[in-house]
Amino acid sequence: MHKLIIAEKTGTPSVFAKKLSLSRSQLYNELDIIKELDAPLKYCKKRESFLL
Repeated sequence: MHKLIIAEKTGTPSVFAKKLSLSRSQLYNELDIIKELDAPLKYCKKRESFLL
């Protein structure tokens, strides 16, 4: 997950979830945990990727 986010190659939330073998809701649960740790995680619609 970290490598994909750092490389800005996550894709859309659905694609990112598939890459990690997760459902979209599971993906968002994991991303919520990361955000709770004060990571500046955001999704960029233009790049279609999650960014730090």
